[in-house]
Amino acid sequence: MDLKTGNILGIDSSTSSLRVGLGRENGIIIPAERNDRYRHAEFIFPLIDEVLEKAKVEKSEIGGIVVSLGPGSFTGLRIGMAAAKGLAVALDIPLVGVSIFNAISDRLYKRYGKAAVVIPSRRDEYYLGTIAAAEFDDGLIGVVNQTQLREKIGDCRLLAIDIPPENLGIPLCQIINPTEFSVKIDDFIMAGKSKLAQSGADDISK
Repeated sequence: MDLKTGNILGIDSSTSSLRVGLGRENGIIIPAERNDRYRHAEFIFPLIDEVLEKAKVEKSEIGGIVVSLGPGSFTGLRIGMAAAKGLAVALDIPLVGVSIFNAISDRLYKRYGKAAVVIPSRRDEYYLGTIAAAEFDDGLIGVVNQTQLREKIGDCRLLAIDIPPENLGIPLCQIINPTEFSVKIDDFIMAGKSKLAQSGADDISK
């Protein structure tokens, strides 16, 4: 499916922060964010309306959608994916999914070189991936406990998403400060545009 326009809507509901953004045809990205993990369902469509209004773009002028595949909150992911699929079907536009790891890999690697990323999984377990290039293979994401986490990251810098760094038992000098680097909806929009150009839309008929 070809893009009707270059306006790309991005949705990331996989963490405690609900992120939405519109990437305009001119390259400008208009973001909106809400930090309340328990109210994603309430705010997802108002945030979409907010970025469209700021961009002066109608829903009919969206050319494609990129949605976060996590890993992260199951409930949050379900909310974002349902909204993205519903809009894609209603507007007859392509939809692609991008993991957090893939979304941030280019920017993270360029800034820090090899770095590990950790996201909460079940109680006392974490999703872990080590980004060692500008592109990341999602097949390398593993689930580890805290002891395994310390063993696997070695002396790598570590980006902790949705986890207080002091809870990880990792020297704070290894932790990437969230004021220096954080996940942005821009990451998903840029990665989604690249995926749409390279491999086209994902199959959302299932």
